[in-house]
Amino acid sequence: MGGIAIHAVCIHGRRARAGGGDFLLAAQLLGRAAERAGLHAQVRTPGWPKPPGAPDRAVARISPAPFNDLDIPWRYHLEVAADPLLAVIPPLGNALLPGGRLLVNAPSLPRVPAGGPAARSADLSALADRLGGLPGAALAAGAWAVLGEIGPGLPFDLAFVEEAVAAHDGGSLPLARAAFQLVRQACAAGRPETASPGGAA
Repeated sequence: MGGIAIHAVCIHGRRARAGGGDFLLAAQLLGRAAERAGLHAQVRTPGWPKPPGAPDRAVARISPAPFNDLDIPWRYHLEVAADPLLAVIPPLGNALLPGGRLLVNAPSLPRVPAGGPAARSADLSALADRLGGLPGAALAAGAWAVLGEIGPGLPFDLAFVEEAVAAHDGGSLPLARAAFQLVRQACAAGRPETASPGGAA
């Protein structure tokens, strides 16, 4: 990649009846947050959209420099399981890069094998039920929090994902802020960690 810090994120979820899904909105909001941070972003869905209810994924690439291609990455720095039923460790496709992170939207993690990925869980669905707002906004903010740890030299500040969420749905802004803090609480250090929505501000 020519020394350029390109961060690849894959968000696994399920297709909604209208053709979208929380996972797709989360990836789109990540891209918009990156653009507000002065970064470059590409958001793609590999292949044709799946039928409603079927597992699907969206991939976001984020870089401080323009991309030289439109390739969809097949290995990732971060995988997000938007649906806890899709949480498999190692993650779906076993496609995490060395040192990659896994974020699971669930009250607790499945068993992480010895030598498994740095994984954490946060019950973002429960947080959305409590605070209201779009679950996709919570997923995006949680992923943005993890990206800030993976790429500390890049501008993954909360303000940029706040701007992206506010432009899409202002009512989801409190949820996004709380999700960002909740995921930050579940600091993974090579072992599974879980954050409860009761501790979010």
